[in-house]
Amino acid sequence: MNKLINIFLLLLATFCLRQAQADPLFDNWLYSARFEVIEYSNFAGQIRETDSAENRLYFNNIYLNAEGSLSDNADFILEYQAKTSDLYLLGGFVTLADSLEGIGSDEDEQLNARQSQVAALAKKHLDNITQSEDDIKFERAHIDYTFNSAFGVKLGSVRIPFGFWDDYSLLRNLSAGKTDPITIGVQLRRADLGALVYGKLPNSAFHYEAAVVYGEEVFELSDNNNEKDFVFKLGTNISKLDVGFNSYLRDVERVGDVYAVGVYYRYRVSSRFTLLGENVFMRNKIEQLHTRFSYLQGNYDLGDRWAGVRWNFFIESYNSDLLKADLEEDLSYPFAGTHIQVSSGLMYAYNRNVDMGFQYITGLDEEGDLTSRFTAKLDIQF
Repeated sequence: MNKLINIFLLLLATFCLRQAQADPLFDNWLYSARFEVIEYSNFAGQIRETDSAENRLYFNNIYLNAEGSLSDNADFILEYQAKTSDLYLLGGFVTLADSLEGIGSDEDEQLNARQSQVAALAKKHLDNITQSEDDIKFERAHIDYTFNSAFGVKLGSVRIPFGFWDDYSLLRNLSAGKTDPITIGVQLRRADLGALVYGKLPNSAFHYEAAVVYGEEVFELSDNNNEKDFVFKLGTNISKLDVGFNSYLRDVERVGDVYAVGVYYRYRVSSRFTLLGENVFMRNKIEQLHTRFSYLQGNYDLGDRWAGVRWNFFIESYNSDLLKADLEEDLSYPFAGTHIQVSSGLMYAYNRNVDMGFQYITGLDEEGDLTSRFTAKLDIQF
């Protein structure tokens, strides 16, 4: 199976390039490149426990893309990530990584069994993601074949269909819950190799997506444990409201041990203002972990006053057994074990290919201490 996947991706890339050169039918294929540069500053300390830097200029992403049609029913996309930083891979969870990587960092600190368990889990998953930043990866590399409105299929590297992919923030993945790699062993926001089917249920207003994927936490061409994950998403549209349900089953052969369930919603208040959010519960029976998170965000187009300018805000509450493992004794903070972040920023589209902006992120960590971070971004596509 793994060899077939490798051969499939190689043949797909070779076929696309040859057709682009040989057949005028493919003159409408789109080739593009894109890169993001982000300045990230932590006003309350270093960016991560494992890195002494308080400020850093990240080449966050460098993409090389090719996409287009293979026939009337078939499309393809190759989205090669030539460079990806740990800031993008961890997203909003980079703030919590600092806390978890700090468990046991004091040489005089004696860890109990639970702290040792959580510290080992955190190190394993965070190290895997951080060390993968220079690996070859594809956020998307698949063929998309639409049979009819009720059924289509994508084969290759697909985005996990759980809630929303991007948020309105400058980082695009600011939710700590969606980028948590520890609770269920993988992030809910990631790409993975597998098969995804989608469509609209007959004689209804419901649309669905369902995928079987490798379940790898970083991009891999092989399934290291031969265990598959199952993802399902069902949604509908009611006037200005989009609402739906998601589920993620980790290792389908052990249903009920590790999973995530959630709802998502988006409300178009007006042509300029949109609200959206998610509420999610994650459970890992094997590691005795429960995590709940909710976020609400908004995007407002200020084009009536400033052309190309958008204002966004983001509010999230993330409560997890991960954070409760290392709380101080006799802590008086009423929301102990809950990380709260509030963010606001402006994005300016200079033209269709150049975006820039800034985002301020603040909140309270699991012990009630203030967090304060700032990001500025330049995003160019050509």
